[in-house]
Parts: sequence; structure tokens; C-alpha cells
Amino acid sequence: MPRKKTATKKLDVTSDYKTVFDSEAGKRVLWDILRNSYVLGSVYCDNPHETALREGQRNSALRILSILQTDEKKLLEQIEEGLAYDREYGDDEW
Repeated sequence: MPRKKTATKKLDVTSDYKTVFDSEAGKRVLWDILRNSYVLGSVYCDNPHETALREGQRNSALRILSILQTDEKKLLEQIEEGLAYDREYGDDEW
């Protein structure tokens, strides 16, 4: 694929991520991803296979944050919003 098309595709995908995750529903989904993908805690457990699986989940969530160009301040705001959402609606796991 020529460079120009690759760059355009990257911009399109980045724009799509921002469109999706800037919506109210997208913010709730992003919080669910962060909460359940070990971004906010340790991936380590006694089973090395489980640890590797958790690290993969964490990397996927970090990729989303990277595409969204989330800085520390914005991440802290998202965490606070997510925690407020959990307090209001409960933080039950599926």
C-alpha cells in the first residue's frame, strides 16, 4: 500500500476511534474496557498463562488509549467519571 494511502487510513481509523469513544456510550464502553483489562491494576497471578492473557488484555486497552492520545490528566478524569458511574449504577461484573 502506498504511503499516502497508509497515512490516510491511519488518520481515518484514529478519527473513528475518537468518534466512537467520545460519545456517552463510548465513554461507558471505554471505562468497562479499562476496568476489566488490568490497566488499573497488576496483571500478575500465580499462573503464567493467565498472566500472559491478562497482559494481552492490558495491551489492547493501552492501544486504544494510545490511539485516542490520552494523556495522564484525561485518563484520571476518565477514571473519576468511571468510578462515579460505578457508584451510581453499581460495579457488578458480568
